[in-house]
Amino acid sequence: MLTQDRCYYWELVLVMRKVLMTSAFVLAQTPEEAWFLGSTVIVLALLLHDAMTPYEDNLIDWCEFMSLVSTFFVCQAGIVFKILNNPAQPSTNGRSHGIVGTLESLSVLLIVGEIFLNLAVWVRVWQNVRGDHAEDYKIRMIRDHQTTLKEKERELQLALEDHQKLQAEKDQHAQTAKDLYAQAKQKNDRSAKTQNPMFSQDDEDDGERVGAGTMRVLPAN
Repeated sequence: MLTQDRCYYWELVLVMRKVLMTSAFVLAQTPEEAWFLGSTVIVLALLLHDAMTPYEDNLIDWCEFMSLVSTFFVCQAGIVFKILNNPAQPSTNGRSHGIVGTLESLSVLLIVGEIFLNLAVWVRVWQNVRGDHAEDYKIRMIRDHQTTLKEKERELQLALEDHQKLQAEKDQHAQTAKDLYAQAKQKNDRSAKTQNPMFSQDDEDDGERVGAGTMRVLPAN
């Protein structure tokens, strides 16, 4: 599988680009408009390709990039030739031919470079197919999915451990606060007893007086 798993739809993008290019040259009213619309489609395709880098092999990404740039140069050469080629002005014709020749030369160089890159890609694919480590893309997708699941499981385990540590620290702080509160309460009770040493004796005397008064109120038989 040439495209990355996240760009499984890229073949549809290529088909849409070809449809737009064909529509630009078929539906345009003038040649200048056709070349301009074609250049616009190529520029959008270049931006999308650079943002997505859809292929697994970087060489294939470079091949696609060089192909798009070469097509863009051809479109620009057509615009320059159509606008500057004026039979009434020979000097303009010469300049237009020079610019068109430069753009076409750059396009040819890019096509040659693309051919060599394609050869390198074919050699690499042939080596992978003939090698002992070749595998089906479905197996690779399953393995990548399992690796992703393991990474997520590891992240969840770390998050759970952090939560348990925070909960343990929270419980420890709560227990420490309870112990400090109990110690402070005991200290306050001792301080109150130390400041009022007769407090408990007075309570006992009051209890005895209340008991004696109750006995005097009761009538004798």
